[in-house]
Amino acid sequence: MSIPDFRAPAAARRFPRGAAALLARARACLLLAVAAAAAVGCSPALDWRTLHSDAGYTIDLPARPTVDARTVEIGGAPLTMRMQAAHVAGAVFAVGTVTLPQPSEAGRRAVLEALRAALARNLRAQPVVREVAVPLAAGGSTPGVELTIRGGPAGSSQATAGKTMVARLVARGAHVYQAVAIADTPLPAEALDQFLGSLKLD
Repeated sequence: MSIPDFRAPAAARRFPRGAAALLARARACLLLAVAAAAAVGCSPALDWRTLHSDAGYTIDLPARPTVDARTVEIGGAPLTMRMQAAHVAGAVFAVGTVTLPQPSEAGRRAVLEALRAALARNLRAQPVVREVAVPLAAGGSTPGVELTIRGGPAGSSQATAGKTMVARLVARGAHVYQAVAIADTPLPAEALDQFLGSLKLD
């Protein structure tokens, strides 16, 4: 997009007192407007959709998710984590579920602690932790934790200048849930609020 030239022909470049400053301000405002329009035009739209899983949760994702599964080792025992992840402009919004073969409070706590340690280890940084209430579909809520981690990937020489991750961990019944958003730059508050705030358990 070209910027209009506000300069008058040479013969007419005589302005009343104060007009030159006013014209300069107008040109500056136009430049800012064009820059803002370009930024908006380059920003990817977040195509939010609500996902309900038979693993017992509902969450909003900003794009069509991919499906994956990986093995995590908890206390020496291999467990499967099933993942659904949406990739948008270098950011990843993902939710994972670990199903316990024999549900127990001790088992849920062990998985929560293992997932929490793995997130911190991956970014080589200590998380800022706060307690959160995760809503239930039937009403009420169950306690969970939210982790904010700013660091770098394992092996990074500049750990503090790396990725930003925000995650919520919560357990209910036979399932342990991990909702996590990660990007190379700080994530927009509005997107984080919609993603994490939409997590609801059956």
